[in-house]
Amino acid sequence: GAVLRVPSKGTNLAGPVGAEWLSLATRDASQAAQEFEASSGVGYGSAADEAQPLPPFPQDVATAATMALPRAEDVWDAAPETSDSAVMQQLPGSAPPGPDVHEAAEEGEATKTAADILVRYTVLDPDQSLEYLSNTGLPFLRSSLCLCEQNLAPAVYGELQILPTYVLYTDNFTHSYVAALTEEFEAVSISGRFRLVNLDTDPEDAERMKPFENIGLNTVNYALVRRTLADATHLPVSAGRLLLGTDISFLNPAYQFAATVAKLRPGQGFYMVDDKTWGGALYTIPGHNGPQCPGLIGDFIFLGAGLNVSTSNLVDKMVWYAQQPIQEGRTSPVCAVCVNKELSNGLHAIDQFGLMLAMGEATGGGDNCMALSSNYYQNTPQSLVRSSLEGVHDKIVAAAVNIELLFWRPRIAPCRVMDA
Repeated sequence: GAVLRVPSKGTNLAGPVGAEWLSLATRDASQAAQEFEASSGVGYGSAADEAQPLPPFPQDVATAATMALPRAEDVWDAAPETSDSAVMQQLPGSAPPGPDVHEAAEEGEATKTAADILVRYTVLDPDQSLEYLSNTGLPFLRSSLCLCEQNLAPAVYGELQILPTYVLYTDNFTHSYVAALTEEFEAVSISGRFRLVNLDTDPEDAERMKPFENIGLNTVNYALVRRTLADATHLPVSAGRLLLGTDISFLNPAYQFAATVAKLRPGQGFYMVDDKTWGGALYTIPGHNGPQCPGLIGDFIFLGAGLNVSTSNLVDKMVWYAQQPIQEGRTSPVCAVCVNKELSNGLHAIDQFGLMLAMGEATGGGDNCMALSSNYYQNTPQSLVRSSLEGVHDKIVAAAVNIELLFWRPRIAPCRVMDA
């Protein structure tokens, strides 16, 4: 139940304050935090701000998470030479929901389906920058994967008796590097639960991206659109799909996440919200008349089994967004960075806005498209990470995991072993 703390955003990790924090990091978490606050003047909030700690981590589930269950490699090896999307359809438990599931949905009852949980990551590097890959792309992927295995996988196994399978999008430049990283994980604990998809070898990729070739997107936003459109091809609708950015960190056991998945009806989904960019509000797009998923952030979305957010739906919504006047009132509340023409010609985060509208249409909005509570999942937390917080979207936290600022947490230990 100890509070997990990271330095505030103003802390220079290379300076004396950061060095002081590192020197304290090997000691008891609460004592280190108290001494760090006293010596540096950097505060973390009062104890009254902290939520109650989560229940103890179930050791039997933790043990199960290190086992090769379920093994997807038999499916990959036995699959015929077909496209990746066809192979993915053959995942164990990924058959379309049977009559019992639909009957339960009609009665308004939540069901625990046997569908797989697929966790999608992306490491694309169109600029072919080894600096990005070595300093950001691979380290962030490693830390996020490690924390998924330590805090997400056991919670999902305890609730649903399945372990997640990881689907990683790559390109010709990143593929061999990502493959080497996954081999590190498979050698330690994750056997047969990785699938790499090289989008440069996907014959449908160029066709999907045609509408976005000449609208002024920079390489980052182009890659984000590319990953989002690939999901409808490479991730079967019959599975639960967790769409993650590599800057997502599961800091505590994901009990709330697993419980929410277990209660989903077919065709429902949920997401983390971005309540920081819009000053605490959940943004909407007032010019669009259809259902929306207010506040959706593009780096943490769960599509439940049976929820079909199709490629055509996504393309339609992104193209519609690109055709709107570039003005602050395009979102409500206004977003200044979203209309900066130096950022993708005023189309920054077009993937997020298109997905927010497409998911709204696919679910019908309302309770079928649920926003996770920021008590558990939070975008860019400030100076305090509470023990109730299961996951965060924050590059500062992701970097901190890599340099082991949080390494007194015993469940992160395998990361240090693999980095050695």
